[in-house]
This record gives sequence, structure tokens and C-alpha cells, in this order.
Amino acid sequence: MNDDTNGQPTESADMRARRSFLSNDEESTPHTAFDPANETFSCRCGKPSCFSNRLQPFREHIARLYRAIAVCEAEGCLNEKGWSRVLYPLQMAASLEDIRADTSFVDDSASLFLCSTAAEYEAAKTEMACKYVGGLSVFTFLWMAYEATVELTLPNELKKLLKQKSLGERGRRLFEDHADSFPSPFGLKTLAGLTEQLCERGILFDDRLDRIRRKFDERGLAFSAEICREFRNFIAHGEDEAPEHEDWHHGRGQGEATARIRRFYSISRLLMVLIQALAVVGLSAHAQEIEWGYDDDFEPLIQEPRAVLVGLHLLDDEPS
Repeated sequence: MNDDTNGQPTESADMRARRSFLSNDEESTPHTAFDPANETFSCRCGKPSCFSNRLQPFREHIARLYRAIAVCEAEGCLNEKGWSRVLYPLQMAASLEDIRADTSFVDDSASLFLCSTAAEYEAAKTEMACKYVGGLSVFTFLWMAYEATVELTLPNELKKLLKQKSLGERGRRLFEDHADSFPSPFGLKTLAGLTEQLCERGILFDDRLDRIRRKFDERGLAFSAEICREFRNFIAHGEDEAPEHEDWHHGRGQGEATARIRRFYSISRLLMVLIQALAVVGLSAHAQEIEWGYDDDFEPLIQEPRAVLVGLHLLDDEPS
């Protein structure tokens, strides 16, 4: 770096050239950091009845969850105050458009300019970095929203865990101890099964996954809460590894890198469904119908809050 006339560091000629080179390469690469968000849930069987065809687009699911909780709170439908702590991370997760990265930034060699193979490898590595950081960012915000929801749910229960801020464990315990109080969201078993499959295919999560499987027979709310909790700890404790591009996987299993990114989104979708279930329990017994959006014909959507929350992940014409 050089100093300009004001004493501020400026880019060297080599760094400007590198940035220009990579920028030109990005323009020819038709991908965004969040492509895996909907790819994770795309139909691969071709059947009209496929559950994937019934799901809201991933980002729209976040926005719908935000809008529904915001209206429920504004209309006094929720027992507890403080749902802004849930709304802010939901808003942040939905707001992300794209993420750019440059994994060659630490490389001071001229390999990118001298070797086309090196340039292609670095471009592939950068693509995976963008997608990994994208998935991690969305997951982190949705985990924040989930913990805030757990903290607001049935505050007179499991007070020790609440005091200890052991919110991941408290969420699972709520689903275990009060199973009859929670709705059974349509398609939860399918979403949990997809998450289990991606966590297994992405490897590195094997010990935690085996522990979860030994503990739970059914792929319900408690299983879903536990796999989300274990995945959060897995990430927080630095047990994951950056995935290689599928074209440069160096002997790793085919599909491993893709699964390692897509599991961020399957876990994130589960977190949203768990938030929906927790919010249902948080509804006041006196909650009235709410107007919370518009249908495809721009007619107001007016429904009971419970019906809204239970089916937020589904297209509007699907059963919940």
C-alpha cells in the first residue's frame, strides 16, 4: 500500500490490477451468493405433488414470517412484549442481496496472471466462499431470531435454562415437555429429513448427528430443534471446513461441497418453522383476525393469527 497526499493508504498498482482482473471474471460468472437458498428446495423428481413445489421461495418465507409477527404484535395478539428482538434479525436475513469475496486477496504472487488454471481455481474458490458466507450469514441471523423467540415463549417454564441463557436447549425442552401445545407444521418431517440428509452428506457433523439419531425416533419439532442446536454449536466451535468447488474437490465425495452449503439453508428453513410453532403458543386467547398482506389479486389477506403462522412456509393455496 502507498500513502496519498493526505497520509491515507492507497492500493498499489498490483492490487488494482488484481482487483480489475477478478472483477472482469465475476462479470462472466452467472452466480450469486444466495443461489443455493432456492436450489436447496428445488424439485428433483418432476412430480406435481412434490413437497418442494408447495414451499414459498426461501427469502419470501423470511419476509412473510417478519410481516406476520409484526402485525400480530401491533394488533396485540401476542402475550409477551419484546418481539422487536425477533423482528430485527429476520429483517436482516431477508435484506441480504448478494455477497462478494476475493479469496486471492492474501496471495501476493503473480500466479493469477501467469496461469489460467490458477485463475480458474481461484475463481471457483471465491465462488464457494461467497456462497458459504451467504449461507452462514442467513443462518446466524435466523438463529438470533430463534433464540429471541425461545426466550419469549412460556416464560414461566424452564426458568433455570432461561436464566442461564441456554436457549438452544430450552427450545428443544419446550418442544419435548409441551408437545401437545404446539402445532404440527405441514411438511416438517420432510424438511427435517432433508436437513438430516444434507448434514450427513456434508460430513464433519457425523458424531453430533449420530447422537441426535440415538435420542429421537421421530423427525418432529424436538428433533428439528436439536439438530439446529447441534449445528449452531458445530459452527460456533469451528468444526466446519470451507468447501471446495465441485469441479475442484480433490478426491472428496461428489456432492459433499454442495451439501455443506445447502445445509445452512435447510437448517435455516427449520428454524423459521420452529419460530412459527413457538409464536403460535405465544398467541393470546383473545387474538382476533388480522390483515397481514395481500393475495395474488391484491386483495387483503385476513385470517386468524394461528392459521397465518402455521402455514407461512407454504404457498397460499396449499393446506397447512
